[in-house]
Amino acid sequence: MAENVLTMCETVLKYGRVIQDIGSFPILGQTFLILETVLAIAQNADHNVRTCNVFRDRIVIAQHTLGKYKKEELEHNPALITYTKVLKDIEEFVKKITDAKGFKKYWKAMTVKEDAAGLLDRFDQAIQDLGLNTTADISKDISIINDDIKQMQKYMEMVQTGIVGLDGKLDTVTELVVRLQNSIKTGEVEQSVLASVSLKAETIKQDTAGFTDSAIASDLKTVVWNHQLAFQKDMGYVTDVELKEVEKDVAILKQLQACKNIITLYGVFKIDTRLHLLMEHAQYGYLYDHMQVNHSNMDWSLRYSIALGIVQGVCFMHEIGLLHHDLRAQNILLAEHYTPKITNFHSARPETEVSRPLRQGVNKIRWTPQERARNPRLRFNKRADVYNVGYLLWEIASGKIPFENDKEFDAIRKIMEGLRDPIPKDTPEKYAEIIKKAWAPDPLSRPTIIEIYMQLEAAYREFQGGNKKKKTAGVDELSDLIDEDGLLDLGDNTGPSIEDALKAHSSASYDIAYKIFQEIDTPKAHYYCGLYNYRGLGNLEVNLEAAAEHFRKAADGGNPDGQLRYGAALMKGDGAHRDVKLGFDYLCKAADNGNSAAQFNVGQIYWSGRINEIGVDRDAGKPYLILAAKAGHPHAKKLCIENDIEWD
Repeated sequence: MAENVLTMCETVLKYGRVIQDIGSFPILGQTFLILETVLAIAQNADHNVRTCNVFRDRIVIAQHTLGKYKKEELEHNPALITYTKVLKDIEEFVKKITDAKGFKKYWKAMTVKEDAAGLLDRFDQAIQDLGLNTTADISKDISIINDDIKQMQKYMEMVQTGIVGLDGKLDTVTELVVRLQNSIKTGEVEQSVLASVSLKAETIKQDTAGFTDSAIASDLKTVVWNHQLAFQKDMGYVTDVELKEVEKDVAILKQLQACKNIITLYGVFKIDTRLHLLMEHAQYGYLYDHMQVNHSNMDWSLRYSIALGIVQGVCFMHEIGLLHHDLRAQNILLAEHYTPKITNFHSARPETEVSRPLRQGVNKIRWTPQERARNPRLRFNKRADVYNVGYLLWEIASGKIPFENDKEFDAIRKIMEGLRDPIPKDTPEKYAEIIKKAWAPDPLSRPTIIEIYMQLEAAYREFQGGNKKKKTAGVDELSDLIDEDGLLDLGDNTGPSIEDALKAHSSASYDIAYKIFQEIDTPKAHYYCGLYNYRGLGNLEVNLEAAAEHFRKAADGGNPDGQLRYGAALMKGDGAHRDVKLGFDYLCKAADNGNSAAQFNVGQIYWSGRINEIGVDRDAGKPYLILAAKAGHPHAKKLCIENDIEWD
């Protein structure tokens, strides 16, 4: 908030409280109540913050001017009723756009810009009717709103594509988690939910012979469960009553597996009176332990990639209203391809609730946000999580822990004084700027997690671009060797490649990626063009017909993913004429070409006989289920276990 508006705001709020205390000016008093609500929304907003601030600043200035007029005249001015109605509509608007689910409805309807512009016009007209002047630049405000909309659209796409196994249905996960939270509040948790997290100790094998395990994870033990490696964590002694509470917490946390950057929890079990948590195995163990051995070998491309994955996981948690409370390198696991997985949710809790942790752990004091170091009673919020993200990014840059050479008492004193660790000199400038913003002393000055992701993703793209220039430096020196006939002909190899498109896609630069995919007439490029049309990525509208046509071209070109998608489109009639048998043929092609999802679907269709046109043929289905299980498909493994099908 600009200094002059901040000063105005303090004056306006004091005057507003006086008006409300008098009680003789109900309409005027309501305008100040609405202002207080809008201020609170703007202060706690995670999305469209600048749009919120546009409306907030306009209202503050208008209310400040109203304070110069006679209260009695204002209260009986019919224009005040219209003005109050506009303020109420603004309040409802900012509520919707600062909540992802509310914004999603707007996004699909494509009315955010129009509604915002309409409210600005109505607001200006209302204050003119009150006899006030406005000096606000509406074109500048619209430009700010447009930037916010673009950022939010990109964020929604990023969150959607970060969900594994639900085809981007974020609302499904959110509603499921909320339902479980409500169940836990009332104590009415379905037995089937609890049963799904209660494991039998005898099903976990301590002998890992025959498996390769290179993970470095000091407090985790590698075991075998369901024919695959898993991590077992000793959580200490528990009573039966405590066990039931833990099972309820795990029932919620288990739903977070929908995000690829959050560790999958399998369940809990007891050995004697000690509680053990079983979770997904991660190839490289804890990020902290890995960095102690390999930090100097981790180039900045890898560091950026890990940082982006972590932030994406935090975005997902914040979107469904969960705070981690303890984000640091010791609570990040590295899975295959160095995919980061947020873990150790011992302090995690819903944003709106008092903490009721899985098992109370010690939140290391070195990572304590400055405001909570000064006032431990202060409620933990998203801005505190952001502070932890800032220091986690610093850990990735340095390979160290905060205030490494200080005792804890000295570390907390330095934090309270606003001191921070020096950022390593080799840290890319933009990356360093993000760290500084995230660990800012004033929580309200810190960016939201969405802003951190956007800035980090942009910094990564810029870094990658700089690396490309370095790698191609000196190419111009070849020009002297090329004669007028162009004897050194590089052909089309200098154009954009599928690798360029995939890099852009991985960094959520969907518009750039789609343009490149369109230029490349290959089966894989057609598959991605189909995916973009199917999900409405970038600036595309969802277009099932276009998606199906691209999937067809990918499928007929031998791309297994395209064969799977086109087969599904035919079987469901999504953008293509429904033809179950032909669709199933394409599924079989994908399965025969090694696509594990297709193998599971073909096997499950044959096994269950749920599709009349195909019928039951368990002899035909069994080999596909075995192939899918061997490839690690979780649903195939589950079906094999349930039906006593051996696959290893």
